[in-house]
Amino acid sequence: MMTSINMKKFDNILQNLPEDKRALAANLFEEMQFMKQTMAELKQLVQEQGTIQTFTQGQTSYPRENPALTAYNKTMGRYNQTYKQLMDILPTDEAEQETDELLDFISR
Repeated sequence: MMTSINMKKFDNILQNLPEDKRALAANLFEEMQFMKQTMAELKQLVQEQGTIQTFTQGQTSYPRENPALTAYNKTMGRYNQTYKQLMDILPTDEAEQETDELLDFISR
């Protein structure tokens, strides 16, 4: 969940975007926050359960990748795609400064 201080920083970044890109940027950012939280939960599950689990079907058992790890990897790929989309929206003349602020915020 976003804190008010972090949201204020992101609001400042949004104000520098053209009107037609603000809603898209806000939606992408919101999705990134959700994915970041989801990845933290999935990571915790993988750390607790391990990367390989024994799957039993009837009398047969075999090792398989932890479904939480599969979901984590898929979510990470989507997170990276969403991040790229968000960075592409930023104006090129302001992108460097805003990218640094956004990276600081996202990495918390």
